[in-house]
Amino acid sequence: MAKIKTRARTLDMLGRQQIAGIPTALSELFKNAHDAYADNVEVDYIRKKNLLILRDNGLGMTLSEFEDRWLTIGTDSKFDDEDAIEKPAIDMYKDKRPVMGEKGIGRLAIAAIGPQVLVMTRSKREDGLGELVLSFINWSLFSLAGLDLSDIDIPILTKQNGENANFEDVEFLKHQAIENVKNLSNKISASKIHKICNEIQSFSYDPEFWRNALNRQDENSGLIDNRDYLQVCDAGYGTHFIISPVDFVITNEIDESDDKEVSKLKRVLLGFSNTIQNDRKPRINASFRDHNLAGETIDHIAEQEFFTHEDVELADHYFAGNINQFGQFSGKGKIFKEVLDNVPINWKNIDNTPISCGPFKIILAAVQGTKKDTLLSPELHEYLRGKTIKLGGIYIYRDDIRVLPYGGPDVDFFGVEKRRTYRAADSYFSNRNMICYIELTRENNSTLQEKAGREGFIENKAYKQFRSIIENFFISVAKQYFVDSGELAETFKFEKDRNKKNYEALEKRAKLKNEKKKQLVKDLDVFFENFKDENFASLLLNKKIDIENKIYSFNENLVDYNSFITGIESEKIKFLEDLKSNFNIKIPNGLGFNREISNLIDKFNLLKNEFQVESDKFNTSLNKIFIDFENKHGNKTDLKKRVTDSLLQQEESYKKSIEQLYTETNRSIKGLADWATKEIRKNKEEGFRSLLQLQTEVASIDFSNKSNNELIELKSTVEKQFQNLSETVSNSLKDIQIQINTSREQTSENTLSSARLVSILETEYEVLKEHQEENLEMIQLGMAFGVIHHEFNHNILRVRRGIKDLSPWAKANPKLQEIYNNIRTGFDHLDGYLRTFIPLSRRLTRRKSIITGAALRSFLEEIFTERLEKENVEMLFTNEFLNFRIQAFSSTIYPAIVNLVDNAIYWASQSSSLQKKVTLHADNEYLFIADTGPGVPLIDRENIFEFGFSRKIGGRGMGLYIVRQTLERDGFNLELEEFDPKIGAVFKISQIEVGGD
Repeated sequence: MAKIKTRARTLDMLGRQQIAGIPTALSELFKNAHDAYADNVEVDYIRKKNLLILRDNGLGMTLSEFEDRWLTIGTDSKFDDEDAIEKPAIDMYKDKRPVMGEKGIGRLAIAAIGPQVLVMTRSKREDGLGELVLSFINWSLFSLAGLDLSDIDIPILTKQNGENANFEDVEFLKHQAIENVKNLSNKISASKIHKICNEIQSFSYDPEFWRNALNRQDENSGLIDNRDYLQVCDAGYGTHFIISPVDFVITNEIDESDDKEVSKLKRVLLGFSNTIQNDRKPRINASFRDHNLAGETIDHIAEQEFFTHEDVELADHYFAGNINQFGQFSGKGKIFKEVLDNVPINWKNIDNTPISCGPFKIILAAVQGTKKDTLLSPELHEYLRGKTIKLGGIYIYRDDIRVLPYGGPDVDFFGVEKRRTYRAADSYFSNRNMICYIELTRENNSTLQEKAGREGFIENKAYKQFRSIIENFFISVAKQYFVDSGELAETFKFEKDRNKKNYEALEKRAKLKNEKKKQLVKDLDVFFENFKDENFASLLLNKKIDIENKIYSFNENLVDYNSFITGIESEKIKFLEDLKSNFNIKIPNGLGFNREISNLIDKFNLLKNEFQVESDKFNTSLNKIFIDFENKHGNKTDLKKRVTDSLLQQEESYKKSIEQLYTETNRSIKGLADWATKEIRKNKEEGFRSLLQLQTEVASIDFSNKSNNELIELKSTVEKQFQNLSETVSNSLKDIQIQINTSREQTSENTLSSARLVSILETEYEVLKEHQEENLEMIQLGMAFGVIHHEFNHNILRVRRGIKDLSPWAKANPKLQEIYNNIRTGFDHLDGYLRTFIPLSRRLTRRKSIITGAALRSFLEEIFTERLEKENVEMLFTNEFLNFRIQAFSSTIYPAIVNLVDNAIYWASQSSSLQKKVTLHADNEYLFIADTGPGVPLIDRENIFEFGFSRKIGGRGMGLYIVRQTLERDGFNLELEEFDPKIGAVFKISQIEVGGD
């Protein structure tokens, strides 16, 4: 009798040599964490130390489980068989998880990451927490010839009562491993023993140091509140793998990404759990944090980077449904905006029996390749198209965990890219334009078995049917809905053409708009440079003084009276015309402007009106001087002649201006007529040529050999082609007619022209777009606050305690007392300001509470006392205010009052009044915040609540807008009292219940 022996190299062949690479190895370990009921599995790759730490908070292993399962290759513990060993523990408090690993070799993937590993595992069972099990393994031994598995000893030790491992424990395991290697001197050469011993000796890891270092870094960076769940001491449990040195390939697989491609590591690990589906939360969250050489910590597989359900809904097209037990698809779809309630896809089931692979679900979404073909905005298209280019493909999930290598860039199991190389026009889909995932379950699709090396499914009958069904699905959907000759492709063609026309029209208009806007901004910049600080008023004044001086110094003995007064009149008219020419800036009609340009235009028009008023005053003043001068030195007849001459001169200037406009208008009309005539002629000619071509094609067909059915189909085709030709020509001519009619819309019957309407709508669009960007900034600020508020409060508490603990030392040490007093005073002021964040942080877990005027007074005084003293402003609270009570969200009321008081203090401080006051008052209907500032003019009464409007120097114009929006959302109303310059500004909040105690 003989026995089969197992060489140590078997492990290397089953593990490192089978695994496609480090990303696949990590995916295997993630699956093991899933099977252990972990909620989190996280990797920290510390480049500087060439160290990789993988931690999960699963159920961990006992010492016996580690020896009998983890150190047993091909264990059958996850295999359904009556003779198999006892199955691994499950978490009774969680939904039962389908087993991902079943071959018992997934742990060997570690060798693909690095040559040695420290394992730390602690079990959690119904009877409590187990001991901490530590083991050290050098995989290099398993690649050597001449060794049997039984020759290699694995050192193990345990720690009791929640005690953490320390540096000495790791060194002890290393020493044991080195001794075991030396004992193999009769099996392997001295040089190999020396090399492996040096490798073991180079392994350096202090569990306590790295636990604290990683937690501290995460806390400081605001990544997470508490990482205690990733420890295997105290109350923690789970399994940790510490691998070093890490194969250098991992750096390339992380860094090889660019704008159009993501790294191989991201490609494999992104979407480890199915985040695309929307009806359930992923069972396990995976992270890979790269601690790079620049000191940054980057999570390369953060969930938000992968596709989401919102991405699928955002796409131009989608199809979602189920493949039934006979391989037939039924579901719903969407082509652009048209919803398809029933989408059947037939698969030729030759023997009409239930399919071997079992029923499954498929979701497919696609994005148009160019901006001109999509209904998405340019920004959304760029976002989604960028994602599909980097990550697009067919992803397969079994029970929400990804099956590798499907979805990878080099994977074309279903022939999507191959078909496009044959004829792209017939194969709409590609990895770069789609989001697709297929949902399998172990219950329904157990016959689809994965290969040991994670190279896809084993090519059995079930897989061949599975692939055939998916290929048929892609071919059929493309052929029916997206190919020109498709039976159901009319919607796609029509909408695509319309999108293209709209895009090209908008692009052309945008180019024209940009050119006109650039010229307008340039003209306005030149204007304001010439007339900064409204210096036209000083120019008019100086000219008036100059003319007055000339008149007062007139000497009839030296100058001819008629020549003098005529020259003075001409000089005045020319001066006004030259000055007025600076205001001849043409504001383009039919264009919308953003807030910045609109403000420039408003300022320009304001100055233009002021100039008209000042020039009228200038004219009137000089005319009075001229009349007095005429009465003194001339006669009425000469005056009449000069007035007539002046009018004639102005009439000539007027005629010249009108003639120029008339010529330009005629040129525009002629250009429009020439364009319209040319377009009409071109469309008639193209239509006629197409008609002749159609007639020629029909004349070239031999009808004698055609069957009746063929003739009927041919007749229908020809009629349809003629109808399409007729509609194309008619629509083109109608477009021309509409554009001509548009230019006539500015009539007495229709005073609001389309150009004016477009201008209004575009201006509103530009303002809304700016609001969206600014709102995004505020949202990001709010999100940032949400992330840091817990840690921030925690640290403030520590500072408070530290100052309190320092107090006895300061009292006993006079030198320290002064330092302590400075720290305490500074912190108290800082703490007062920081308390303004308290109501905002309460929004995270908010509920209504009773808020009193007395409490608000304490809060406001704590925040503003120092500033009130600095600004010399008094803050007063009436008895009615102190006695009022409301039930509301503190996160709404407190920040609103703080913002209003902050504004009131600012404007009160700007007042010239001797008594600068801010008063808070209440009655049965309103809560009042009043100041003694300059008040709000009528022109600004509504503007002050607009986003971005501010008269405050350096103000951003967001405070009052946000306060009003926040209050209105919670049922309150913010108003401004009528303007009264004697009182200042008075804001009032209504719809609150005010009453006494």
